Amino acid sequence: MSQAINQQGILLESGTNEMELLEFYLQGQRFGVNVAKIRQLMPYHNKLVTRMVGAHQFILGTLLWQGHSIPLIDLNLALGNPAKEQDDDTTRIVLVTEFNGSVNGFLVDGVNRIHRVNWNQMQPAGSFLGQFQAPINSTVTIDNHDILLVDLEHVNGEITPTVKSAEIQKDHRDLAEMRKNPEEVHLLLAEDSVTVQAVVLDTLGSAGFTQVSSCDNGGSAFARIQSIKQMAEEQNRPVSDFLDLIITDIEMPQMDGLTLCKRVKSELGIDIPVIIFSSLVNEAMSAKCKSVNADANVSKADTVGLIQTVDQLLKAA
Repeated sequence: MSQAINQQGILLESGTNEMELLEFYLQGQRFGVNVAKIRQLMPYHNKLVTRMVGAHQFILGTLLWQGHSIPLIDLNLALGNPAKEQDDDTTRIVLVTEFNGSVNGFLVDGVNRIHRVNWNQMQPAGSFLGQFQAPINSTVTIDNHDILLVDLEHVNGEITPTVKSAEIQKDHRDLAEMRKNPEEVHLLLAEDSVTVQAVVLDTLGSAGFTQVSSCDNGGSAFARIQSIKQMAEEQNRPVSDFLDLIITDIEMPQMDGLTLCKRVKSELGIDIPVIIFSSLVNEAMSAKCKSVNADANVSKADTVGLIQTVDQLLKAA
């Protein structure tokens, strides 16, 4: 049942606000993940897993994939479900994923089908589930069933914590002068993951950027930018007096980051830097970012690179 996922058509036309969602299930509950993160679906065989002494509780061991050993993560455990018996149950499926420059296997109970959905169908889950630190970004209703979009980056972060903001040095900048001091710069962050949003805000703050507003979905971010533009026009001032730079994820409820960037640049006609900050960043996605006139793209695994990119774009502004 090994099956590769054809990603050629996914977000082929950038800024359409669509994605393809793979529906899978865990103990009867429906979940989903962006197909853009999936490299292959594989049947699970217990005998092919190499156990690891002292590994994180979510990791069952390692699995051989295309000649390389990759971690095998039990999503039942990661979502707080009881572990299943370690048998040779070939009805269970491994989702081989690639994001943030790393490949991992996620064990699920089974898969259903792929749905093509618009991001405006997705509802943010952070306001409720965030208080429980659940690795769920958003929800969508399809055929009268709720599907929860799993935050795989959150799961990986539980296993391998990201760089702490205290480790980000404020003096990493060169001596080139910026137009404004960091504490005078106004940034907007669009990020639906409660965990990632907290890390980015903390990291920006450690680098001196304290004027940062945030939105947990692309629709709210676009509305915020519209209101800023209206305020600037009423005061006969440039938008850059109120907003210097936008940092946006790609995968967000209501409006994805590529669509957000496209509409800000073309529909609103706002010429300020936009950074795409996403776990999906690779060569193909970089081309899509350029097609919507994004000024830069940075992997979520590279928080230091994010600060450096912010600096570079502000110096060039």
